[in-house]
Amino acid sequence: MTKLIARLIMATMLFPLGVIVFIGLIGLSSTISRSPNAGLLAVIWCVEYVFVGVYWILLWRPIVNWTQRRIQGTIVATFLSGIAGLLFGLFMWALTGQMEPAVGLGGMAPAVTFLLLTIWVWRETEEERLERLDRAEGTPIECTGCGYDMRGLRTTSCPECGVSPTLHQLFAGQSARDGHEIEQHDSPETP
Repeated sequence: MTKLIARLIMATMLFPLGVIVFIGLIGLSSTISRSPNAGLLAVIWCVEYVFVGVYWILLWRPIVNWTQRRIQGTIVATFLSGIAGLLFGLFMWALTGQMEPAVGLGGMAPAVTFLLLTIWVWRETEEERLERLDRAEGTPIECTGCGYDMRGLRTTSCPECGVSPTLHQLFAGQSARDGHEIEQHDSPETP
């Protein structure tokens, strides 16, 4: 299993792990109060946000190119996520007229918003992709699934379509280019 596949599996595990942490915190809070009030639910959600944020950042930290723009974007995403939770909570409060459901349901918005915003902030830019391809030497290595130029990648997993061929399958799937074929395509046509 490649490291990227392992990270993707760990990313999908964030939801069930988050649910386990949330249920555990609700169980722990029941030792303090019979039914969680809005203040206690807000504290539980804050702990949940810290768990989700730390898990997500530690999971993707090794492969994200941490530029100043991405660091600032992550900070902005954190604040925007909190605002989204507050607005959703206020909307739920106006809808239900009760604080506990508003905090309980509104508390989900920041974690989901944070994940979506960081996916957008952390994506590889076109300039970074071109720079990565320029650093890679040799003939282009095309993905067998979609034709993506995979030069410079450290795994055989395609970041575009997700295909993960073995090295043998990847090289066997390359179009055969001999010198004659390249010369034909590179030289101008003669009448």
